[in-house]
Amino acid sequence: MKYCYPGINKVIDVEAGPFELIIENQRLFVDVIDDIVHQIEGNDGQSTLSNKDKPLPLSKYAEVISTYVPFDINQKSLLAKLSNRLCSLAIDEDYYEKAILLVNSVNKFLYDLSNTCEGSIEFSKCNIESIIKATSPCFNNDYASIEETLIDYFELVYCYDRNKVFFLVNLRSFLSDSQCTKFIDTVTRKGYQCIIIESLERSTIVGLDRLIIDKDLCEI
Repeated sequence: MKYCYPGINKVIDVEAGPFELIIENQRLFVDVIDDIVHQIEGNDGQSTLSNKDKPLPLSKYAEVISTYVPFDINQKSLLAKLSNRLCSLAIDEDYYEKAILLVNSVNKFLYDLSNTCEGSIEFSKCNIESIIKATSPCFNNDYASIEETLIDYFELVYCYDRNKVFFLVNLRSFLSDSQCTKFIDTVTRKGYQCIIIESLERSTIVGLDRLIIDKDLCEI
């Protein structure tokens, strides 16, 4: 996929590897991030994301991450995908019979339970979907480092949703150079697509191509 913005001359090819976009001009820095977030929320904007010259909606193909401490991989959209996947598996032929037995058992249990209480009690008939969602399935969120958490999150999004471009805002404020090098190496090896948007220039990282836009909007 490729990303471009009217105020930036370079077209960023994220398929070529992770990219660092350093925007030292505060106004442009805010405008770029605000525009991406605005489009992810379903609004119009100036940023363009494309694949083989075909425009892609950022609302479906991009995510912005700016909070790293803590970073919770159990994002609402990802959990919805997880529940849908579990529900689909439950009605697959390998689990269908067990699912029917479970639903019938739960409904009978609730009926028997209601008969021990006074008054006419009614329950909504449960199904396998309601049972799964009632358990609030989520992913283990116990990680030793920020970069490990992000890598696993990228993988989960890829598996349960689709291939996306991740815009990581000021990530390097939270990683040492050695941690960042390891992170970039893993991202490149696994083929994840991300653009690190920084407000300050930091040391060069091997394998991380970059563009610097200084305070006077000159591209370096």
